[in-house]
Amino acid sequence: MKKQLALVLALVGVYGVVKMSGQQAPAVAAGPFTQAQADQGRADYQANCASCHQADLSGQNNAAPLAGTSFMSGWGNRTTKDLLETIAGTMPANNPSTLTEQAYLNITAFILASNGSRPGNAALTANTAVGIRTIATGVLAQAGGPGGGRGAGRGAAAGGARGGAAAGGAAAGRGAAGGGRGAAAAPRGLTIAGTVKNFTPLTEANMKSQDPNDWIMIRRDYKATNYSALNQITTSNVKDLQLQWVWSMADGTNQSAPIVHGGTVFINNPTNIVQALDAKTGELIWENRLGENATGNSQRGLAMYDDKIYVTTGDAHIYALDARTGVLRWDTVIGDRSDGSYSTSSGPLVAKGHVIQGLGGGKCDQYRQEKCFVSSYNAQTGKLEWKFYTIAKTADPGGDSWGKLSDLFRAGGDTWITPSYDPDLNMIYFGVAQAKPWMRASRGSSNFDNVLYTSSTVALRPKDGSLAWHYQHAPGESLDLDEVFERVLVDIGDQKVVFTIGKPGILWKLDRRNGQFLGYKETIFQNVFESIDPKNGTPTYRGDILEQQTGQWVDSCPSTEGGHNWQAMSYVPS
Repeated sequence: MKKQLALVLALVGVYGVVKMSGQQAPAVAAGPFTQAQADQGRADYQANCASCHQADLSGQNNAAPLAGTSFMSGWGNRTTKDLLETIAGTMPANNPSTLTEQAYLNITAFILASNGSRPGNAALTANTAVGIRTIATGVLAQAGGPGGGRGAGRGAAAGGARGGAAAGGAAAGRGAAGGGRGAAAAPRGLTIAGTVKNFTPLTEANMKSQDPNDWIMIRRDYKATNYSALNQITTSNVKDLQLQWVWSMADGTNQSAPIVHGGTVFINNPTNIVQALDAKTGELIWENRLGENATGNSQRGLAMYDDKIYVTTGDAHIYALDARTGVLRWDTVIGDRSDGSYSTSSGPLVAKGHVIQGLGGGKCDQYRQEKCFVSSYNAQTGKLEWKFYTIAKTADPGGDSWGKLSDLFRAGGDTWITPSYDPDLNMIYFGVAQAKPWMRASRGSSNFDNVLYTSSTVALRPKDGSLAWHYQHAPGESLDLDEVFERVLVDIGDQKVVFTIGKPGILWKLDRRNGQFLGYKETIFQNVFESIDPKNGTPTYRGDILEQQTGQWVDSCPSTEGGHNWQAMSYVPS
């Protein structure tokens, strides 16, 4: 940042169902349910589901939205049978599987209708398996149907805000670039051509010690410090900052983490629109709307190496784009899709030419033969180099940690936060989420099974994906209080440590050379663990948590929202 320039970048995202003025819902086939089922489903939903998921299906806290962008990103590529079976197996939350089969069918029909699906002549049955994206759009065709008031109300507000921005002269042109993103027939590929001037490819030396004016990866550096050494803005002059420009991003769940190199900002929007902007003026340089499989929320972060930008999508693809022009260089599908789909929600890390990527976003909770994994791809070609599975099967090292539970029913182990990297030790550090289902009583493991490698810090060697060490913070975790979040690397004299903090709000300190436990600090009140061993860090759960049974509520603090979540911590060297 030059001394004569103080730049404030505002990235604004809109969450929820947005119906733009003049937007037409895409044409889809009639749904495999009747109007009578949808009508009765409304009553069944209000009686059994609305207290958590809300009357307008908007969701709250841990009850996910059941209509709109978020619903379609999670369910669009699955079937009506999947949706029915999930609802029947988990709802109502306090007494699942207790409604009649017809009630579950009706509720499913209502949810489909609330996402723009048109009733047909055939009734929905337990064996109906139709792709949800083939019959639903997430946008109601017209107000007045199931959930129609919600779509119409939010659409009016969104349309008004966009209209006001468009009337603002210079801002109108930039706003127009995003204004039509909700249209059904949106173009794909390189939609805006341009060239980043004076672009300098990133070398290994740049990656290890970058220009302080840049921010070339999520959390800025390999150590995930989330800290900038720039000091132009101070407590005495911060009051003088003024808005320089605004860029309107695509609608949807917007959790982007832009990167900056040489005066260019690179951002990924919901629906996987990648853009390069001039950091000084806010002008669009190039835009690439990734292929037809580009669905879902914006990913938390994107990566840069050499002359390429690396972008993941919600359906678990990795794209490499030319950083100068936005032109596609390669596209790689993550995982074997013969056993079901995968998903991601966070971008990759590039370590010595290896593009390292985890999985998460809902697919790791499925019972499947291939378990979830961390994987590596050649940065120049996109070719798969290795996989490290985060769920140990019976024949794997650590497989006995799941007790006698069969391999099919071992699930979870998401790695949905971008890892850290120590180039000197040549190790990458991942956090692994909890086992699925959350409760040990539900997943069939005993109170004392460790279920590797869940709720752990895992250190891997980037060349071949081999395990250097692991440390399990919460053996047999059972309350969705997982330890998946960022790993911050700190040097304390000659001591090399890794810090992390999960949902219980406990700050863990480990030796990052070998995983040795060094200490912990409770940052919030928690009553999940009765004690934590000061020598090895092993927590002891409350007795009633160990003895929990399905269908019984457990009071605990913090909630599943956590004392810490995916909004990352920072390390300030001073």
